[in-house]
Amino acid sequence: MSGRRHTADARGLVGRGSELRRLQRAFSCLADGRPVLVEITGEPGMGKTRLLDELARIARSGGATVMAGRCSEYERDRPFSAFAGFLDTGPTGPSGLPGPPGPTSGSLPGLERGRFHREMADRLAGLGGGGPVVVVLDDLHWADNGSLELLRHILRGTPERPLMIAVAHRPRQTGELLAEALADAAAFHRERIVPRPLSEEDVAALARALGAFCPPGLYARCEGNPLYARALMTAGPEGLRAADGHGDPNGPPGDVADAVAQVLLAEVRALDPAPLAVLRTAALVGDPFDPRFVSGLARAEAPDAPALLDGLCDRDLVRPEPSGGRLLCFRHPVLRHAVYQDAGPGWRLATHRRVAAALAERGAPATALAPHVARSAAPGDREAADVLVRAARSVLSSVPASAAHWLGRALPLLPEGESGARRQLSLLLAHACAAAGDLQRGRRILHDLLAALPPNSPHRAAALRLLSLVDRMQGKYEEGAAVLHEESRRGGPDLPSVLALRAACEVLAGRRQAVDHVRRAVRACADRSVADDARLLALSTRALVEACRGSVPHALESARQANGLLSGRSEDELAPLLDCLGQLGWAQVLLEQPARASEHFARGLRVAEHTGQSHLSTYLLIGQILAVLRLGDVRAALRAADEAEERSRLLRSDPMLAFALSMRAGALLWRDGPAGAAPVAERAVRLGSRGRGWWTGVARRILARVRLLEGDALEALRVLDDAGGGPGMPGVDVCALPMWLAVQAEALLVLGRPHEAEPLVRRALTHPAAVSLPAQRGHALAARAELLLRTGDPAGAATVARWAAATFGRCGQPLEEARCRLLAAEARAASGRAGAARAELARAWAIGDAGGARGLADRAAYRYGQLSPSGAADVHPSAAATPPGERKRPADLTQREHDVVALVRSGLTNAQVAQRLHVTVKAVEAHLTRTYRKLGVTSRSALVAMGGHEFRGDGTTTAAGPPRTT
Repeated sequence: MSGRRHTADARGLVGRGSELRRLQRAFSCLADGRPVLVEITGEPGMGKTRLLDELARIARSGGATVMAGRCSEYERDRPFSAFAGFLDTGPTGPSGLPGPPGPTSGSLPGLERGRFHREMADRLAGLGGGGPVVVVLDDLHWADNGSLELLRHILRGTPERPLMIAVAHRPRQTGELLAEALADAAAFHRERIVPRPLSEEDVAALARALGAFCPPGLYARCEGNPLYARALMTAGPEGLRAADGHGDPNGPPGDVADAVAQVLLAEVRALDPAPLAVLRTAALVGDPFDPRFVSGLARAEAPDAPALLDGLCDRDLVRPEPSGGRLLCFRHPVLRHAVYQDAGPGWRLATHRRVAAALAERGAPATALAPHVARSAAPGDREAADVLVRAARSVLSSVPASAAHWLGRALPLLPEGESGARRQLSLLLAHACAAAGDLQRGRRILHDLLAALPPNSPHRAAALRLLSLVDRMQGKYEEGAAVLHEESRRGGPDLPSVLALRAACEVLAGRRQAVDHVRRAVRACADRSVADDARLLALSTRALVEACRGSVPHALESARQANGLLSGRSEDELAPLLDCLGQLGWAQVLLEQPARASEHFARGLRVAEHTGQSHLSTYLLIGQILAVLRLGDVRAALRAADEAEERSRLLRSDPMLAFALSMRAGALLWRDGPAGAAPVAERAVRLGSRGRGWWTGVARRILARVRLLEGDALEALRVLDDAGGGPGMPGVDVCALPMWLAVQAEALLVLGRPHEAEPLVRRALTHPAAVSLPAQRGHALAARAELLLRTGDPAGAATVARWAAATFGRCGQPLEEARCRLLAAEARAASGRAGAARAELARAWAIGDAGGARGLADRAAYRYGQLSPSGAADVHPSAAATPPGERKRPADLTQREHDVVALVRSGLTNAQVAQRLHVTVKAVEAHLTRTYRKLGVTSRSALVAMGGHEFRGDGTTTAAGPPRTT
């Protein structure tokens, strides 16, 4: 190109006053510190891109850093295309991670996609140097899966810095992934703009602004579509004739775009052959495109291509990219579509080959070559297949959907005689489909592959293991067991693994035969020829199956042997054994070894992250939630739940998502009580309503516990009966039966039916699991204490509740210990021993506060305040739980905060406080939020329960001097 700088059309927008005001309002929300999502949606040509450009101008003038990305119709298989333009050139992330590739440069790292998403989100947050960042993403209906998954990750978070995400898309071409990503932006202020058609007066004003002729009947043709109107104004008589008979703005998707394309083609076809060849080459290379690269490609047909590109800019067919870089872009995606489709298929095929060859000469990575190779290679082209496989392997960890696409295109290219390579590639494709969440396609590929593989094939065991995993992720336990049953009849060296996998499916389906099959698998491992990996699979699966069935000694011995086989193995050696780590971790959770379980889950997650097995990380994360919750760390459990939920969505597996939500609900019960846990537990049950497997039962039982804590004991009993498979709860894991018998007994006690609860308590206490597993005995003892308290023996209840608390304390489950101390406190208070009750409450509060169990801590604090003598100095358990020399200084509250606290403690609502102080309700809420933080409490009830040991309601502090006035 010449040195001239061509500017895009900077003339004012017509008829968009309302939309511009809303954009200005959305940007002003960033000043409040809340992230903002702007969604502009409309049919082609309605001005979405112009509105995004105007938003970018507003943001720059307001001091924001603006980053722009644009998706293209013919680059939907290019990973992270929406973000490539600016993350590639942004500052290096915390680990030196390179950005996603542009059209001709860079290469994707082989990072597991969860880690990749975190790295990219961190880099995005740092682009503004601490100031507001505005990310503008155009034409997202054409985005690749990797871009949409990254967008969803960003929108699901709560950015620490001011961040605006502005997107534009066509509603009738919006896919499920984009819709889900936009729906997940709970923390973002949302502004959704649907540009309206221009009025007839607006169209006339547009013609005047363009200095164009507005022919009769133009408005009837364009129906207020700005792009269509402008195209008709500049097309002349030939363009008007081309438009007649094309397009119905109210018709199916594409009609308006097709009509506009016909008008634009009249403009394009008027070009001389040389500039037309340059324009077509640009349309094929990409949008945006590098003008130097296009000039080099087009030189054979247009030796003066740089000057011709200047001419195309003068005609406004192409223009500089809005971000101000060296790239050019088409005036509108519809124009590029029209030019690309107008070129002959033979010319397109040959030019794609030339582009791929030119990129290869430049040393471009396989990911840059792959889109062009996929569009130009012929069957039997082994070299092209190798390019696609290299590209797929490089992105398998971070964008498995793109990997699956390229592998699917590579398979037909392999020469007919290469059956071994074809089978190996099919297995890799199934792996990519599973990781991408296309579980159904992966399952079909594996079934076809197994049908074609000979019995002695080295790929058979790997295919069976992956198929078993996919079936379990989909909740198809019976189908998975049936396939493995047929496979076990073949015998052969893989029999121990086949039997273990069959047992893994059967235990999740609730089938008792699982024990027989896994024991048979372990016996088969006695043969010295059996590999250690197969032996490890059999032992880890047996540990889980035996634990579920209550055979604790066998489970413990199998876990011990499995641990021995795992010790000393490197991450590379563990990579194919992550399923074993998962089975062993879950077994140790059930065997009340949460610390060891957490170590196994954490180790498995590290290996999954470094080896690109994101589809296995979900199962490990869900186990980690329960393990760290048993260890008393609610915060860590909820962090793991966040990640497990996101990974489950990436897998598009309802059973896995239901299980993740169930574990989240269990953690939320400790932090937020039943009010916070109920919606999550209900959603988990709805998602799992179509299945009857292990995870479905877990979801229903957690919902039963939520209903009980909500006070609906009758509904809790109904749900528990359904989840347990009827009277006696035969569907519950034997190792956990005392715990659920205790829940059932508590519900009956709430309903005033102690005569029905007593046999359940007795059964829980004498159950073998309560003898073998200390925590199960603790649950049974807690139920016994509850029974004694409600039948008039508070002294006995206090003693038994303290036994239960001590039992949980010894086996390392502090939250359950704290729950039993709350029960002991109630029993002691009922015995008239308020001081002893307060001591129990102080210990319960300390455990809950340390572990992030806010709901439990608040209950302890509230009851502690109730039991405190009038005028006592320590009416909050923190005073009793903290040695006097370590107590915090009284909070340094402002005068206004003291006023708000005093009125809240007097029983006024926020609205009444606002009326009394002549401020807004939002101001009262803000004062309370700051006060909670200063006082270390998390709820209104805890604030009320604190009494006056931290402050006095008359506006003076007890020890910190006068209150601040600012």
